[in-house]
Amino acid sequence: MERDSLLAHGAAYLLHDRLHTCSDFCIADVWSLCGSLLTTSPVERQRAVREIGGLPPARAPKKVTCLSCRTSKGMEAVAMPFVFGYLAVELAAMNIKLTLQLTNAADA
Repeated sequence: MERDSLLAHGAAYLLHDRLHTCSDFCIADVWSLCGSLLTTSPVERQRAVREIGGLPPARAPKKVTCLSCRTSKGMEAVAMPFVFGYLAVELAAMNIKLTLQLTNAADA
């Protein structure tokens, strides 16, 4: 059965599906201006109170800013394995900066 799935979908698709999509999938914020994965910090906002019919307060949209760029522009949501983000944290602990270069899939 495993041999048939490898033949039908290909080894690359099967490895991507098993090792990334099913087990370790994570969406991370990456800044396209500086290429940083680790410098996001949430911007504090006051929550709006919804008092119509006793509804709970609405969730505020996610607003983040980059600590190194000092801007909130250029943030991209990138799907990557969680272990890659952990590798970036471990490298930063050893004073090694990991910089990502993002390209638009439509342009490439």
